[in-house]
Amino acid sequence: MDDESRSRAEFPRIHELRDLLPRELPEGVRFPALDNTIYEFPPKRRFFQGVERDLEQLDAVAWVALRAKMPPLLKKHRTRVWEPLYDALNEAKGYNHLTRIGCHAVHFIPTAEGMKTPDLGALSPEGGKVLCDVKTVNISDIEVRRRREGGVATIADQLEDGFFRKIQSDLARAKTQMVTYAQDIPTRKIAYVVVNFDDGLHEYVDRYRVQIEQFMAANAVAGLETAFDIKDAFDSARGPASERPSR
Repeated sequence: MDDESRSRAEFPRIHELRDLLPRELPEGVRFPALDNTIYEFPPKRRFFQGVERDLEQLDAVAWVALRAKMPPLLKKHRTRVWEPLYDALNEAKGYNHLTRIGCHAVHFIPTAEGMKTPDLGALSPEGGKVLCDVKTVNISDIEVRRRREGGVATIADQLEDGFFRKIQSDLARAKTQMVTYAQDIPTRKIAYVVVNFDDGLHEYVDRYRVQIEQFMAANAVAGLETAFDIKDAFDSARGPASERPSR
């Protein structure tokens, strides 16, 4: 079996996504190289294994819904053209979080014209309505430029104010979307936040977690549960991440 056949057998859903996209992607759009480097570079393989595990847990209907989101994202012109692709994949993490906490009938909510909708809906173990919106905190503009142009990274062990403003803004927007969508129906509202630090190795993640927990304790959003998806230290390429829920 050659490397491509081996890769397709081990990562079928990742390949299915890549096959949906044009062979020549628009400028600025990246998709991980599905070639022999998967087996030559073990951290890369572990990363793919984590992504595949996230995707394979989706049922058939959910997989079709998530898969359909990929090609349209290429038509959106943004400064970071590639990030919407990865942000959409993170919605699988939110789906899996809902199933882990005992929800059933978990599904992706179709987008509505002219309206921002939550990403996921479900029923709680008790049968109540649940909504979940997945937010991704990506690396800063400064770190984007450094990785593109090269240079030595200077990583601090303290998160900057801009990071927390982003968290606060994302949570407020998530709640607004869910309140608008649910209208007056009693609904459990969950924000699932995937965090990518400038510190690519997450070397200071234990300190960051403490800072995030302290911030959330002082700035909790009423009526909103929040679960943070944060990779462990030196775990930037392993895939599955630890979760620290808060309310």
